[in-house]
Amino acid sequence: MNLSPKAKLSVIIGIALVFFIAIYVVMNISYSNKEIRLKNLVTAQVDTRDANYDKTWKVISQQVQLTEKYAEDFKEVYKGMLQGRYGEQGSQAMWQWIREQNPQLDASMYKTVQNTIEAQREQFFVEQKKLISMDREHKNLRETFPGSWFVGDRPSVEFNIITSQKTKIAAETGEENDVDLFKK
Repeated sequence: MNLSPKAKLSVIIGIALVFFIAIYVVMNISYSNKEIRLKNLVTAQVDTRDANYDKTWKVISQQVQLTEKYAEDFKEVYKGMLQGRYGEQGSQAMWQWIREQNPQLDASMYKTVQNTIEAQREQFFVEQKKLISMDREHKNLRETFPGSWFVGDRPSVEFNIITSQKTKIAAETGEENDVDLFKK
């Protein structure tokens, strides 16, 4: 069969059009799936971060409670020991106290709490960094070419970075001068 040049051109244009439509559909599906996966990843990371935050405060709180209980119990035992030895009014035997072996408050519990706070805070910070990185990837997909053609109009996942009022004030003012931990 012999086709006229116009017919050949129409067939070529038709094939090219079908080819470009197929590419567009495949790219649209691919970018859409990638955007949905990233959005789901960000949402899951928000949940992971929140669970980590909850665990952080529970672990630290319970360790501090144990330390406080230990200190209270130690105080009661020590007080009872001194009263048993020297009575309510004391005596000359009180000077023996200097030579006797007395129980010592175990400071390692405080070191454990300190290490836990540092480790939990670092783990929480890592979870926040992952979340920020995933959100950046999602925004890059939506805002750069060619992804912006296919998924640019889709909204970001909404979430807040957990921070402190001190940090927000320092970010606004560009200064952070309050470094006194114990407010003397």
